[in-house]
Formats: sequence, structure tokens, C-alpha cells
Amino acid sequence: MALADDTKSIKCKLNAAGALPLTASWVEVITKPGFGVVSALWTDAQIVFTTTNGTTPVTVVGTSPAQRNRKLTSLYVVNTTAGSLTFTLYSDDGTNTRDILSVALADGDQLQWAKGKWAVIDQNGKRKIA
Repeated sequence: MALADDTKSIKCKLNAAGALPLTASWVEVITKPGFGVVSALWTDAQIVFTTTNGTTPVTVVGTSPAQRNRKLTSLYVVNTTAGSLTFTLYSDDGTNTRDILSVALADGDQLQWAKGKWAVIDQNGKRKIA
């Protein structure tokens, strides 16, 4: 999942109060006007560990520096609350937002984005959505 330009970010929000642990990683892709992608930078520095909250959006992948784009490579979030929550992931260019995914997570469910695929795994390790 790529951010098309250096003005976009990926954020998340919840439909109710809750602090969910979230881990995401991405790569930065160097671009040059008129030449497209030049190379990809892969570093461990591009891993974020954060916590969602039920009151404000949380940035998962921030905007990139000029002439670089970011590509989300993995995302993991676990519902550690005692009830079901709706987790929404969306892109934001500072003016407009666009939902990428909105999914209900029961207590103990884990949402995963890896290898270009979404999955929800329940607390017993059973795949609910693939």
C-alpha cells in the first residue's frame, strides 16, 4: 500500500474509547521528477510502535520528505479491550480523507496487513477474515 506523494499520510481511528497497540513498518522510495522510482530504502528506523485511542486520529505512517514516497509493508493491531471496536485506517492529504479499511475487531482479535493481504485472526489463532 503506497502513499502516492509526499503530502499524504496514513492514519487510524476507533469508534469508541480504547488504547490498542499498533505496529507498522514501511519503506521509503526515492523518486525524481520525470524519472519515477530511483531506489528503495529499507531500514529498521521505519518501524513505528504506537497506541490508538478513541478520541483522536493516530498517525500510522507520516508524510515523507520531498521526492520520496512511503509504502506500508506491514501493520498489526490487537484489540486488547474487553469489547468489540471498529478500527478504521484511512489516508489523509491534509484536506481530504479516504477510508482504506474499516473492520470490527472483537476482544483479542488481531488485524494484520502483510505481504499485500489483510487478515483478522481471533484470540485462538483462527483466521476470521482473509
